[in-house]
Amino acid sequence: MADAFGATMAMLLFVTLLAGGGIYYIVHLKRRQTDLEETLESQQNAAKIHTVIYSKIRDIARLATVREEFTAEISYEDVKEKFGFKLPFTGVKFQMTYEGVISCGCDLTRARVPEQSINGNNATILLPQCTVLDIYPKSGSYNIISNESGVFADKITLEQQQALVDSDLEREKNHLISEGILQRANENVCRILKAQMQAIGINPHVVFLNSDDTSRINAAPDTRLLN
Repeated sequence: MADAFGATMAMLLFVTLLAGGGIYYIVHLKRRQTDLEETLESQQNAAKIHTVIYSKIRDIARLATVREEFTAEISYEDVKEKFGFKLPFTGVKFQMTYEGVISCGCDLTRARVPEQSINGNNATILLPQCTVLDIYPKSGSYNIISNESGVFADKITLEQQQALVDSDLEREKNHLISEGILQRANENVCRILKAQMQAIGINPHVVFLNSDDTSRINAAPDTRLLN
């Protein structure tokens, strides 16, 4: 009688343990499946955000954000020399003004969005520094102030005038850069890009890279170049 009771209890204990183990296995399997589904969904969402960001950037790929007009003055003076002595009546004095336009912006085709930086609707966008996209003189703006030449001097030709303007444009560009025009362009790009991204529900963190940083980013396996 006691042996039968013990066998019955052992059988009930075995069945209970088996049922409990089965329930634990089912619950654990369900939890694991849920975790995998959440991870997959997170990856899919990150991929979607990644695609949306690049698509939006393509729409504004070449972003000119600063356009300024300027007025410049050119003064040129020369005299012929021989054996280290200035020859009389060979001097040239030339002075003119002109108006120009400079535009600066960012080439967004070089933008990067590291996939590991995407968290929900937050993402980091890496951009190259803004550069001078164009600088040119305005047509019809040349104003000759003085054009004096000695009897034996060669007069300034139109080609020489243009060469002087071309050289002065480079000087003017460097002057405007030193005054911070590229920094203002960076600030404008950041403001415009944030507004564009926030309009589609994305909160971007915009980072401008120097040339060395851009090289390192290009080599990273988890970033992608815009096509």
